[in-house]
Amino acid sequence: MEQYPAVAFIVRHGKPLVLALSLLPPVVIALVLHAAGFAWMWSVIALALLPLTYLIARSYVELVTIIADMLLPK
Repeated sequence: MEQYPAVAFIVRHGKPLVLALSLLPPVVIALVLHAAGFAWMWSVIALALLPLTYLIARSYVELVTIIADMLLPK
């Protein structure tokens, strides 16, 4: 796995990082919308995307882990 350092990093550290990396974009978008003076409802809608971004990031980590387990030599 030393030939693929990015895959090794995702397999090793993906699960703890997925929470922070998936929650960061909707929270930042909600804060920017609120700071720009948009109605608070837009910030709530942005925060409603939290489960979706977590699901997408988590599935990406799981797919990389499955591919690494099945296809890369150990």
